[in-house]
Amino acid sequence: MSTIDTNFTYSDFKPVLSRKKRKNKAKVEPPPLITLVEQAREELAKDDWNSGCQQILREHLTVHSLFPVQVLCLGLGSPSSSPNSRFQLGFLLEICKSMHIEHANVSVYDPVFSKEDSALFEELGMRLLSENKEGRYPLDTPTILWVRIRQLVGSR
Repeated sequence: MSTIDTNFTYSDFKPVLSRKKRKNKAKVEPPPLITLVEQAREELAKDDWNSGCQQILREHLTVHSLFPVQVLCLGLGSPSSSPNSRFQLGFLLEICKSMHIEHANVSVYDPVFSKEDSALFEELGMRLLSENKEGRYPLDTPTILWVRIRQLVGSR
């Protein structure tokens, strides 16, 4: 009968740190929201699709002798929480630049806007609408209507 040596030890044994302890790296602050929007805008400005859309819009408005002086943007989404909303806002800013529409003539509304979103629109010089008129906003000058239609649950 053989005896088992119970005094065996690993000489190179290193205890594994828990995952929680490994994640103690310094947290990096995300860039300001305006920076994220400008990055989206710059990325869109490089794209042929963006310039093509602007050209189509300019041609259509010229044919009909329409020269919009304002934009009503409804349902953009929250730029602070959605990359898609940041790109849509970047595209809107590019359209305004192309059509020579001042940011002061851009009105925006979405019930999901956060305080950070509101501060962004203020920084951009846009008008933040405070009331949901369910699309019933009076338009007394040529206006580009920028609407994001959300699909209703259960709709066809």
